[in-house]
Amino acid sequence: MKMAVAQFGTFCLIGLVGTAGHFLTLYGLTSSGVSGPLAASAVGAVVGALINYSLNYSITFSSDRRHVETLPRFLALAGTGFGLNYLFMMLLLGLSLHYLLAQTVASGLVLVFNFIGNRLWTFRVNP
Repeated sequence: MKMAVAQFGTFCLIGLVGTAGHFLTLYGLTSSGVSGPLAASAVGAVVGALINYSLNYSITFSSDRRHVETLPRFLALAGTGFGLNYLFMMLLLGLSLHYLLAQTVASGLVLVFNFIGNRLWTFRVNP
């Protein structure tokens, strides 16, 4: 249990690093005039996902699985998390929650889903 709690803490910190990569990319591309905010956000999301994948692979889960196996799983889980975020936002906004509070709740739920999925499926150590 202690290992799972420590992993969750590391997972959250790495998520912050990935988010920083996303926002720095968004800001850099937008402020330099290279692209508009929508395209820059999409590029930033990819940058953030790659940061999250590589750091979680090597640090959080110390995986020795091959990337050809883990990367597609990671991307599938991230896509599912994206869909869950959308669903939670729809439901919470339908309950008249303020959009920032709704996003906070949705993000927390997706964070837990992503951690469990990555721990038990993406980076799971083969018995």
